[in-house]
Amino acid sequence: MPQFRTRKGSKISALKADILKALNRQDEAKTTWNKALEKAKAPQSLYVWSTAAESEKGAEAMEIFKEVAKRFPNGVFGYLAQARIKSAAGDFAGALSDAETGASCRS
Repeated sequence: MPQFRTRKGSKISALKADILKALNRQDEAKTTWNKALEKAKAPQSLYVWSTAAESEKGAEAMEIFKEVAKRFPNGVFGYLAQARIKSAAGDFAGALSDAETGASCRS
């Protein structure tokens, strides 16, 4: 699991999730990891989903995209997450529209 660069609480939760996973306590690790994601800001969430996508965990990445889009619907990261979701579904026109809207955002 990737580490967060900031927000002490989420970094500690992510580290704890790594330890629980190493101890083969998968259910506790998943719960702790979800708590870390809840504490994460948009850039941290994007870092996590890009890492998941690169490591071929597509389903996990899509869930994180959906969460980012829900938590940050009117910001650049929310629009970029929506663009990724639409692109994966084959809605390239919608993805382009969201990406352009995200590019014009200031937050």
